[in-house]
Amino acid sequence: MISKEIHSSQSAGFLGQLDARLREGWQSLAPTLRDSVLAWLEPFADAHGGYRGRRGSADTYYTDFGVRLLDLADAPADGFGRVDRYLRSLRRATDLVDLFSRLNAVRLLRRREIAMPWPENAGEVLRAQRAEGGGFAQPGRREPSAYLTFLAALACEITGDAFPEPASAAAAVRALRRPGGGFADRPGEALAQASTTAAAIAALGLIGAADARETEEAARFLVGLQGPDGGIRAHMDAPGADLLSTFTALTCLAGVRALNVVRLASVGRFILDLRTQGGFCGSMADPECDIEYTYYGIGGLCLLQAHLNGRRE
Repeated sequence: MISKEIHSSQSAGFLGQLDARLREGWQSLAPTLRDSVLAWLEPFADAHGGYRGRRGSADTYYTDFGVRLLDLADAPADGFGRVDRYLRSLRRATDLVDLFSRLNAVRLLRRREIAMPWPENAGEVLRAQRAEGGGFAQPGRREPSAYLTFLAALACEITGDAFPEPASAAAAVRALRRPGGGFADRPGEALAQASTTAAAIAALGLIGAADARETEEAARFLVGLQGPDGGIRAHMDAPGADLLSTFTALTCLAGVRALNVVRLASVGRFILDLRTQGGFCGSMADPECDIEYTYYGIGGLCLLQAHLNGRRE
């Protein structure tokens, strides 16, 4: 049963724990996978030092995923130096997604002894996206979002600032809980989804409002989304699994020590089936790869491998 697998997490912080799991799993991945990562990244490198998506120029969102892969692959210093120059060329952060992307990239650059300040208007961005009843909302909106509340909690974890009004934020996130234990992203949305459930559970943990029963039911919901192909579907009505939902679900389940209840071999095969010559794609219906999905693919395999390593021990 899931309840037997869930244990209290250590107090290293969400990102610190995730970093540790990914690094542990990385060391045990096949050399062909590890040796390919930097080559996969190169086509997405921008002339200005950042990383881009499938089209267009570099932005902070994809640059964050690029830095995560550089860090995991222990890339040479010049790769991090290019990102440093790109980030220093940018203007002020515009919204929570942009802010978190910059903060996480800077966090990883600081690990490489590159001294960069946090974005100067971090507090301003957080204040601008506070939701009326608690939590955080899309720019210009009033209703809370589980995903953006999660990003705000991560931003505060990175900078060391106190999360504002955690009790009201927890109540706002809990109002997004749906029958079956999953969470929708915003009020009015009927369907609970894998990625927003993972975000909601992580946000509640980050702000000190985790509840064991809610966590167990959310884990059961996520496990129930595993399809015949082994991957995790976005929601109960989704026709097939995708890599975003799979990675976020694995991250959540690993965080609450419930990966044992997933069909591990089949989810591993699902992830590997999405590998292409240029990295990883998002799903069988979306065969084009990019940096974000490549991170989810490598990260998912690292989480599985770290879990297997721990089980052997």
